[in-house]
Amino acid sequence: VPVFQTAAYVEKQAQIFPKIESLLAECVIGKISTDEFFKQYNALKTQGLKDILDQGQAAYAKVSAK
Repeated sequence: VPVFQTAAYVEKQAQIFPKIESLLAECVIGKISTDEFFKQYNALKTQGLKDILDQGQAAYAKVSAK
């Protein structure tokens, strides 16, 4: 999967993505509900995930417009 190496991604991915992977695994094995997954996922947006997503979407828009 292509990854846009944006400033937010480089700065915050090491803290954010392991948490997402852990949440996903817990959801898959039934340790947490999907509602709890999304609750915690949305909480990560305030910790930098939103910056990663926003910058990634902007970078994608630039390359896909060509």
